[in-house]
Parts: sequence; structure tokens; C-alpha cells
Amino acid sequence: MKLTNKDRSNLFWYLIVPSLSIMTLIISFSPWFFELLVAPAGRVFTGINRWSGDYFTYLSYVELGRRGQLGAELLATTYPQNPVFAHLAHTLIGYVFGNLLNLSSVISYHIGRGLFGLIFILLTFVFFYRISGSKKISIISFLLVFFVSGFPKLLSINPFLFGRHFDWLQEQNIIGRAVGPLHYSAGFIFFILAFLWYFSPEKNLL
Repeated sequence: MKLTNKDRSNLFWYLIVPSLSIMTLIISFSPWFFELLVAPAGRVFTGINRWSGDYFTYLSYVELGRRGQLGAELLATTYPQNPVFAHLAHTLIGYVFGNLLNLSSVISYHIGRGLFGLIFILLTFVFFYRISGSKKISIISFLLVFFVSGFPKLLSINPFLFGRHFDWLQEQNIIGRAVGPLHYSAGFIFFILAFLWYFSPEKNLL
């Protein structure tokens, strides 16, 4: 049966895009899932183990939101401060999932990573399709951008070791960026939305 243009469009937007997006999200979270499974008995794996000095600060902002505060300040000091609205990506997630839904700051933080990450991944497809107008180019571009540094390369036969291709290209490391810190994902989302809005054919600039 020959597919119509509408059939191809539905296949792309309702099957291929969601499938690749969910797959990418799962792969991005996989190191944290693995470390959670192998955590020693009697210990709790929080997932706040990479660049821990930074991540615990981000987590403290989520905790502020869980306590009902949207303005950010440092919790690890008694020095007088005035809250500033500089980390709303963290405090809003803490407020919604922690304050309103009564989840812990750690769980709220990781839910936020998944939520922002999924939005970012889906918008990336929209971005590539808007600038290329081609479904094939959009898929190829997506795979290259998110997976180019994840392609395996042989490091040694004896011992048998694999590494990541382009592992020096940190900004295209899927493991560290697709579900990275909340302010990273929020920045990516706002950038893509701003680009799509600015170059929208329906927009009339004065």
C-alpha cells in the first residue's frame, strides 16, 4: 500500500519522533538507572554525583521551591541574603513537584530533568524540520547531534576497551546534555523557541 503525504507526516510526527525521543531520554538516563541498581545495600543513590559541588547547589534551589519559595538564595550559609529570581528553572520544579505534590527535592529534581529533557528533545526535531523542511534530514541531523559523541570506538584489543567517538566534544555528549542540569535544558528550550518564533513566517516584525 502506497503511503500518502498525510500518512508519511503522521508516521513521522506520531511514531518516529516520539519513539526516537523516548529512546534518547532513556539512554540519557541509563547511567543513573545503572548506578541506582548497583548501589550497595543500606545506601541511597541520589543521582547527584557528577560535579557534586554544582549539583548540590542546584538541588538546594529545588529545595527552596519545595518549601514554597521561588526566589533563589544559598541555603548553606547564615549570611543575610535577599532572594533573587535567577534560578526559576529549579525553584519552579521544586514548587510544583515538591510543595504541591509533596515529593522530595531529589525526586523533584530528576523529574524536572526528564520533563525539560523531553521537551528539549522534541523541540530539536521541530527545529531541524523547520530549517530543512525534510523529514529524512531532520532524523539524520537529530541522530548526529545527540549521538555523534556516543558512537563507540575501539581503544585497545588487549585489554579489550571501547571509548566514545568525539569524547572531547563535551557539548554533544548525549549522556551529559540531553537530561543535564535544569538551567541547561531550560536555556536550550528557550533558545529553540526564540529561534522558531523569530523566523516564523506568520510573524510580522515592525
